[in-house]
Amino acid sequence: MQNTIEIKSINELLEIQNLAVPSYQRPYKWNEKNIDTLLQDIENAITQEGKKTNSNYKYRIGTILLHNNNETKTQDIVDGQQRIISFCLLKKYLSAEKEFKFIDINLDNKTTRFHLCSNYMFIKDWFSQKSKESKEDLLKAFSNLLE
Repeated sequence: MQNTIEIKSINELLEIQNLAVPSYQRPYKWNEKNIDTLLQDIENAITQEGKKTNSNYKYRIGTILLHNNNETKTQDIVDGQQRIISFCLLKKYLSAEKEFKFIDINLDNKTTRFHLCSNYMFIKDWFSQKSKESKEDLLKAFSNLLE
């Protein structure tokens, strides 16, 4: 068994094939306060990046653990599910005109469904108060800044 440690951008993470939330994981429970904190952290990171003279500035969002599940042929999220799902919601909103494949998640859970809908609407409202450039900057940060 070989373990690998990699640093990936958020875009690279979300592009992993067959990324899935295994059935043993708790429901998606992040609420609007968590999403607001995440968005503010990203805004602050974008601002800090603009102040840095070193163009290699990166903002680490934390450790994500994945398990290669040979039985289901998926990359199961062992740790970081709440963050990954929240980034998926952000990416879905930010690239609304483009097709975005959401991760494999069980939508039978009412708590998960509620928070997915509530947080997506919060993201939509949050960006309605921002400039078009804010949306573009955040989308760019998925590739260039957030790891």
